[in-house]
Amino acid sequence: MKNKMIPTILLIAAVLTGGVLLSLDGKDAVSVYAQKRDSLLAAEQYNVSFQQVGGRVTGVLVEEGQFVEAGTALITLDASDIDLQMERLTAQIETMDYQIAQAQASVKNYDVNMQRTAVQTARSTLDAAQKNYDRTAALYDEGAVSETAYEDSRLRFTSAENTLAQNLETLQKLENNLTVSGMNVPVLESQKKALEIQMETLLDQKDRMVLKAPVDGTVLRIIPKVGENAAANAPCVVQQSKQLIFDLYVPETKVLDFAVGSSVPVLIVATGEKASGTVQYVVSAPGYTSSRMSRDNSQGDLASFQVRFALDEGAGNLLPGMTVEVRLDGAD
Repeated sequence: MKNKMIPTILLIAAVLTGGVLLSLDGKDAVSVYAQKRDSLLAAEQYNVSFQQVGGRVTGVLVEEGQFVEAGTALITLDASDIDLQMERLTAQIETMDYQIAQAQASVKNYDVNMQRTAVQTARSTLDAAQKNYDRTAALYDEGAVSETAYEDSRLRFTSAENTLAQNLETLQKLENNLTVSGMNVPVLESQKKALEIQMETLLDQKDRMVLKAPVDGTVLRIIPKVGENAAANAPCVVQQSKQLIFDLYVPETKVLDFAVGSSVPVLIVATGEKASGTVQYVVSAPGYTSSRMSRDNSQGDLASFQVRFALDEGAGNLLPGMTVEVRLDGAD
């Protein structure tokens, strides 16, 4: 009889215990599970490679295990060929600058204007010589002047004609050169622009021959050694980000509580320190099954979503792999 009462007593005790748990402001096993989740801290890793360039490694500037800031030079490649190309381009650009300056000086019209003045003077001289020759010739026909005077006026007239013709020819050449120079300036400037674009391309290529850290973080692995060849787009350095992250898989009934940019309070289990995490993104996680914990065992599973958090700075010296406890009801 005594043995038959034991199961009855245990059943009554279980019912009483469950009633007590249900009466504690909803803090039963189901509620606790719905409010708190554990996750592990992690850090993103980056395979850092030379983009579209390769070559012989001339310098490894960091060591494995070293913390570096974003933009820190990690590895350098031999850029001697690029330097030679840049020297040749520099010389070509300087030559082009000289040619442009010469063409622009011609376009200023100084020589042309001077020659036009010379032509006007020659015309005036010819007009005066023409009048003097005509008057002297008339007087010579009347026998009023000597043959010597006549010949002298004729020679001056002929000389004035020749001088005007020479000045006109010179003016024509200068005006032609002015036209050509005016056309050459934009052509030369366009050629110089093409050389400058080549220089910018080489400068960009040379800059990419210095491998730089993409983020603040620790250098985990360095693959090539000095003297070895590094292939374009092949991983050369493995870097771990300083930013710690963690993921939660939440049911669809909770996912709307986690908007991108919102934050949740977290507890660092190892240290007891409180911190916060900011939601980076939320994506569907069809491969993750989250059973619906409910008093009604007849209800089926719910769809789950992955929520990625970034642990806010100021949480002390933490390492990937540490456990954080997240309160699901603490999302902003």
